[in-house]
Amino acid sequence: VCSSDLLIRKMIFGPAPILANENSAEYELLLERHYADFKPKDIAMECYVHDGAYWNWEVRRLRRMRICLIEAATPNAMAWVLGFPRDVRLRYIRGTKDADVVKPGDVHSFEDKPSEEGMQARVNGLTENFGSMKDTIMTRAFLEELNLLECLDRMIANAESHRNAAYREIHRHRAALNYEEREKNSNYRRRGN
Repeated sequence: VCSSDLLIRKMIFGPAPILANENSAEYELLLERHYADFKPKDIAMECYVHDGAYWNWEVRRLRRMRICLIEAATPNAMAWVLGFPRDVRLRYIRGTKDADVVKPGDVHSFEDKPSEEGMQARVNGLTENFGSMKDTIMTRAFLEELNLLECLDRMIANAESHRNAAYREIHRHRAALNYEEREKNSNYRRRGN
């Protein structure tokens, strides 16, 4: 794309619609791929191409936010999982006020000084269940943020719907332009004969 085309595009559509901490070069690459794939023939199709790129970017952003939300909840979930014996944590994985309050005798507190054998037994128990513990930690983190994750899922579905609508409009508009071009060529040949 020549620099004059980019300048005109920036004048018409403005700067990249991204957050300050996002990479404008990545957005421009995504937009260029949309231009290369759809090859807009007029301003209306260019608008749809920009809409498609914008909503595609929004879907990516929301998906990253979803991952960040789970990762942010993971340390608390890990502390919760490590603080309860396996049978207790699996029983109360969704969390209840009763289960989240440490009761005497339920869990060894850090103030207790267990024997060396007790510590070794605890380490052995942790290493034996490490695979299921990772899943339990992830499940707990997911469940802690379930309301926000469901909200993000709705936002992602909405953004995907907007993106897909922009893509449909590109194809519909292209079909209409191709039809007009065929009609014009057909009329031209009829008059020429």
